[in-house]
Amino acid sequence: SKRKMNKVMRHYFHTYYGAITEYSFNEVLDMEKVNCDPDQKITEDQFKNNGLWKDVVQVGSRAVTKINYNDIELTLADAAGQIRDGKRMRPIFVGKYIITKTTYSNENPIVIYLKGDKRAIPPTNVEDIKCVLNDNKMAIYSNNPQWSRFVTKKVKDVLAKLKTKNDLIDVSISIQSGIAYICLGYDDSLMVLPLEHPLNARPIKQFKRDIVPTLEFVELINK
Repeated sequence: SKRKMNKVMRHYFHTYYGAITEYSFNEVLDMEKVNCDPDQKITEDQFKNNGLWKDVVQVGSRAVTKINYNDIELTLADAAGQIRDGKRMRPIFVGKYIITKTTYSNENPIVIYLKGDKRAIPPTNVEDIKCVLNDNKMAIYSNNPQWSRFVTKKVKDVLAKLKTKNDLIDVSISIQSGIAYICLGYDDSLMVLPLEHPLNARPIKQFKRDIVPTLEFVELINK
């Protein structure tokens, strides 16, 4: 019975992610350049290396999607990171997690945080990084005095298209030498697969909209 249920659930995951992936990307990419494997996971190091949150002790993930966007390779996954809070585990991130390359080459990383509401969990590992910009929508941290030559007005304008409300809770970005991590924090309305309740299309439509400025940002940090 358990083997049969596992087979049914695996079929469901593959059907669900196949449909969602095609819906989310078919207007911006040739689907031959998007390959989703619902069974594949990212490694713990691929999450911990973003350096955004302290003391991450557990990482879960699924549905690794390999994307080629204008010859830029991206790895996208559903991911969650947790820390220990007394005797229990507490999530510090749940959402869509992207790893990609960047032309940034300074040894001092740049951290960008798009603020959210009371559900948001900002990066906790920025104590030793100078806050170089902080307004009601965005905070930027870097010990690179030339950070603004990379995070230009055009970059900030593209990120401003990501509206942190409703299903998109917040966005944390770590730009390191040669590699960037984009953490789109989403509500359970998107991240929990519909099993007992009907499909809610609203958060899926939100993610589809968010893909456009996210890919624009990726292209800008590779120029």
